[in-house]
Amino acid sequence: MGYFTPSKPKNISHDFTFDVDYTDYEPDKGLLSNIESQTGLGDKFSSAYDNMMDPSSPWYQQMYGDLRRNIGDSYADMTTNMNTSLAQRGIAGGGLSSLLGASNINRAGEQIRKGQTDILNTGLGRASQFGQMASGAYGQAGGLLGSIDTKRLQTDMSNASQSNAYNQYLNTSRFNLKALNKQRQDAWENQRSNARLGLLNTALTIGGGLLGGGLGAAAGKGLASLFGGAGGGAQPTSSLAMSNFPEYDLTGSLGYGQNNFNFNIPTFDPSGNSGVTYP
Repeated sequence: MGYFTPSKPKNISHDFTFDVDYTDYEPDKGLLSNIESQTGLGDKFSSAYDNMMDPSSPWYQQMYGDLRRNIGDSYADMTTNMNTSLAQRGIAGGGLSSLLGASNINRAGEQIRKGQTDILNTGLGRASQFGQMASGAYGQAGGLLGSIDTKRLQTDMSNASQSNAYNQYLNTSRFNLKALNKQRQDAWENQRSNARLGLLNTALTIGGGLLGGGLGAAAGKGLASLFGGAGGGAQPTSSLAMSNFPEYDLTGSLGYGQNNFNFNIPTFDPSGNSGVTYP
């Protein structure tokens, strides 16, 4: 009869997870070794720069010591030669020898001062060179490290993109599966509802047929009694006699009477214009 439907559908389940491939970036060992080498050179150049900028550093002390020894040796040689020359000329010590000695000392002092200035200028010049070399070495190492950082950033962004795409895939797939299960459940409920309606319509049709048959028989009997057909069909109108019509009760309180078939009948009022009034 259309009521019996298939059993309630079970929800479809599926595991949408899978292993996502992530990129793992590892710098080349040769690249790391080059960075270490450049950093070491930068450290050495930087240390040399610090020495050139510090007049009390070991390098300056060594240069000053060499300068004094050289000038001292020169002064000693000059003094020896001068005394030998004076002795050869028969001039013994005395004022002239002292005067020449003082002159040589002043000359040696001037050479020391000039030598120290030259050493300072040399140190500053070398400090500038060492500073540039240190900056260059550190710069190369920094460039290589920057390249590594860029590659790592790209790798991290790629992994994040993969993770976001994976999560979006999971959410979308699970939502679509839930929607599909909901549609299947709704279709099943609609089928059940349609089956109930079909059963109800069938019942009403059968019940209506049964009720209609009973009412038709009763109506036939009533018409037969109305038109005088005791056992069958109605007689022609021309052959009806007044005695075949039912009696009317004209004593109703509403101004009109009702026959035994509950039909409203007109009330005769002689005082009316038409002679007939209707309820």
